[in-house]
Amino acid sequence: MKNSIIYLFGLLLVLYSCNEIETPIPGPIEVPDGRVIMIEELTGVSCTPCAAASAILNDILINADGAVVAYGIHGIFQSEPRTESKYDFRNPDAEELELFLREFGKPAASFNRTESSTGSLVEPQPASWQASVDQELVKPQVADIVIISTYDEATRRVDIDVTVRSIESIPGPINLVVAISESNLIDPQSSPSGDILDFKHKHVLKKLLTSITGDPIASSGLSSGESVPGTYSYTIPEEFNGEWIPENMEITAFITADDRNGEIQQAAQIHVIE
Repeated sequence: MKNSIIYLFGLLLVLYSCNEIETPIPGPIEVPDGRVIMIEELTGVSCTPCAAASAILNDILINADGAVVAYGIHGIFQSEPRTESKYDFRNPDAEELELFLREFGKPAASFNRTESSTGSLVEPQPASWQASVDQELVKPQVADIVIISTYDEATRRVDIDVTVRSIESIPGPINLVVAISESNLIDPQSSPSGDILDFKHKHVLKKLLTSITGDPIASSGLSSGESVPGTYSYTIPEEFNGEWIPENMEITAFITADDRNGEIQQAAQIHVIE
């Protein structure tokens, strides 16, 4: 990946219960070449402040130019559909992941599963999300992750090959997490001014192909330059009511290191159909 310039937002204070969020003022920060971090957003269609928080996350992703990837977790709290909803984004994997991150206030987000300013795995203040991104982006890149997907239109099956290559020695055990998400889902979203009926939901987590903490790929760690493969498959349900469209779906992969407190070391994301 080419060097990216990530914009450091001078964000104004946002109340946790969320009122209006001001437009941030950007400033440049240098990012190590190839570094990609993971954001796990805790959100919900019945969460009033989550619409504004999602806008902040979207700006972060756009300005990061590929150096940040994300999915949205519609788990238990404030995730029940609105009256006009076509979809129910809740699923068992999202519920379990929400419990794993141990945070029921929303909006909130985890940045590489590192400890936040609150001492938990998530940062509850959207105004602090860019600062959390910046702290992770300046860390050295320790690995590359390459994802290759092969989609069979007849069977709706996608085969996924993931290759993890270490850049420096990483102590083990090392685990690989692989997830499926979907974007461009138009459905209501609660907001301070009422339901937004045509809200575009992005990166909605649909399925984990591994456990929350990942499949073990290197119990004793990886030496510098070592590569480890992983293979997965997923059959996409039939398209219905504008949902389960392969062109709108993403594959996310990231590695965690137990010896580094289970923090995410590197991430990657591609579309099911590129």
